[in-house]
Order: sequence, then structure tokens, then C-alpha cells
Amino acid sequence: MARTKEDIKRDILWERNRLNQAWERYKNNHQSANFVQARDTGGWGNFSTIMAQGTPKDSYKRLYDQEEREINANLIRLEEELKDPEAYQRKQECIAKEKQQKQERKEREQERRAEQERQKLLNGIPKLKIIREQIAKYQGCIATGLHTVGLKVDGSVVAVGNNKIRKIGFNKWIYCGQCNTSEWRNMVAISTGWNNTVGLKSDGIVVAVGENKYGQCNTGEWRDIVAISTSGDHTVGLKSDDTVIAVGKNNYGQCNTSEWRNIVAISTGLYHTVGLKSDGTVVAVGSNNLDQCDTGKWRNIVAISTSSDHTVGLKSDGTVVAVGRNNYGDGQCNTNGWYDVVAIFTGLYHTVGLKLDGTVVAVGIHTSASGGLPIYTSIMTTPKSYSKDDIAFFLPGGLRFQIAEIVD
Repeated sequence: MARTKEDIKRDILWERNRLNQAWERYKNNHQSANFVQARDTGGWGNFSTIMAQGTPKDSYKRLYDQEEREINANLIRLEEELKDPEAYQRKQECIAKEKQQKQERKEREQERRAEQERQKLLNGIPKLKIIREQIAKYQGCIATGLHTVGLKVDGSVVAVGNNKIRKIGFNKWIYCGQCNTSEWRNMVAISTGWNNTVGLKSDGIVVAVGENKYGQCNTGEWRDIVAISTSGDHTVGLKSDDTVIAVGKNNYGQCNTSEWRNIVAISTGLYHTVGLKSDGTVVAVGSNNLDQCDTGKWRNIVAISTSSDHTVGLKSDGTVVAVGRNNYGDGQCNTNGWYDVVAIFTGLYHTVGLKLDGTVVAVGIHTSASGGLPIYTSIMTTPKSYSKDDIAFFLPGGLRFQIAEIVD
């Protein structure tokens, strides 16, 4: 709606008053500056020299010139509006619409370029495509907590390991039942916490067994889910409309995902949740005491993985970024020198990358048992080729792990 001419005239008067006030300020400041300069240089006899030097009054002049240009521009605009308010309003609407369209075109172009970069990595190299297809076959098929769970090709699930206990005090245990998956059918993905197991069915329904102290197994009403991830104390599901749902412990806000949109992948840490968006950016909620949620500046990400205290992202150019705890071994976040990486995996204290040529790189530490006590040893970071059977050893994911079959 166009403004009235009275309103426009009032704005013109106000701008002219601003201009007069700016001029008065400049004159006063200019005179004060001359006086101070003369005093500091031994009297007014040096005034001509002072005028030739860069002095404080030059700053006042630049400030006045800037303010004058701004006010004059406003006056020109207001005079144009005063001639024909209706025509001016239509013109401004057209300008705003054109600006919005330009911004939308820019955003679409950015999305297109980002997608090209992703596709270049994902599909542009034949061998890489084969590797990713092999990884996808086994993604989410094996998971571990204090138990081990496997997804069979017929959609059923097998589980072994700790099924009866969660320690609640000295020599006191309770039954959890995290291995009670024998009746599961039509499963397409699984995820485990320390004492719970979550499964995604082919119809988008999610089932869960095990400890439910914080409601982390309350997934019975979930529908249209396409991906799942659980940390043990909270469970997250990615829906077919690219939104995210979460249940369980929320003491750090790790379940506050209701406003997320355009999500294509999810991953859970102990007290944080990370989501990969379709534009290659990454969002994160929950505990950030070790900067594990500082992913706001990440761009062109194609895959994410989290452990309890660190978060890792794979970029479309095959490099890897990481944030969070970095004080184990040679640093589980020290991935700056990695390149040609096609898949990433995080353990409790380490990070692993699978490269295009089938070699594996890793940073951080791992544990081995000796007399019942854990001994920490450095993970080898020099690239080396491993067989398919060896890959399982190098890809444990702390609360869960995945197995990748590579091309020889």
C-alpha cells in the first residue's frame, strides 16, 4: 500500500534536518580540530602546514561526506516517491521481487554445484561407485554395544552377548533383554547402544528392545522412518519427509531435533545428535563441552559419523573434517591430511577412513585386553592395504560398528 504524500513530506523534512545537523557537527568538530592542532604545534603560525597534513579534521570531513551522500540518496528517493506514490510503490515491489528471484536463483545454483560435487565423488569414478555400493550392502548390518547384533539377508536379526544385566549397584544387576530379537522380521537396518537394540523394518516402523530407563525404546508409534541411530540413552529416527524424531534422555538437548528439515543422514553420540542436510551442511544439538557440535561452518559434506565426544564429516572432495575431543593417541580428530576418502567410521577414541584405493587410514587409539586390563596402543596412521577380513577389525564404532567390503 502506497504511503500518503503527507507522510512522505514529513520524511523529507526530517532528512533535511539531519543534513543541517550533520553540517553543524562538522563545522564544530572542524574548528575544534584546528584549535587543538595549532595548540599542539606551537601556535597559529603553523596553520598552513597543519592544513596540508593528514589531521583529525580530515576524519570529520570524510564522516560528513559519507553522511551527506546517504541523506541525499534518501532525499532523491523521497522526491521520486512524492511525485507518484502509487507508481513508486509498484516499482519497489518489482525491485523486491526481482531481488528475491535473484537470491533464489543464486541458492539454486549453489545447490546445483554442491550436488555436482557430491555426484562427482559418489558416481564420477567407477571404482568409487563400486566401493560405495559394497559399503551400502553392509551399512547397518552389524552393530555392537555390550552385545553384538547382526542383520541377515532374509530380514531377520541375530544377537549374542550381554542380554541380562545392567549394573545398578554393588553386585546388583537387572535384566535388559537387548538380545531379544529372534522374532524380528523384515528388518532393513539395526543400531545398538550399550544395553538396547533398535531395528528399522521395511515398512518404516521401528522396533526396540533392551533398557528403557529414559524412554529410548519408545519407538512404537514411529512411522515412515528411513534411518535410525541410537547412542544407548537416546534414539533418533530420520523420516521419509527429511525430518527427524527423537526419544530418550534429553539432559543436554540431544533430542531437540523437531525443527530440523531437509535431513538426509543422522548420527548419534553419547550426548549429542548430528544431522546431514541435503545442501551439504551439518546441524548438531546436545552437549558441546568439547566442541563436538561445532559443525556450523562445514560445507559440501556427504557423510557423517559420531562417537561419544567427537564428530567427523566426509567432504565431497574426499577430505575429512572433525571436531570434538582430540586427546587420545595421535588425536582422533587429526584428519587434516586425509584425501581420496570414500567412507568414515568413528570409534570411542579413534577415527577410521576408507580410501578410494582400498587402503585404510586411522587416528586415535584402540584397546586390547591383557590380563583383563585394557592397554591403549597407537593406531597405525601410515596407509596400508588390508584384506576384506581385516576391515572388520579396523572399523569398530565404539557403541556400534559397521563392516565394509572393499574391491580388490
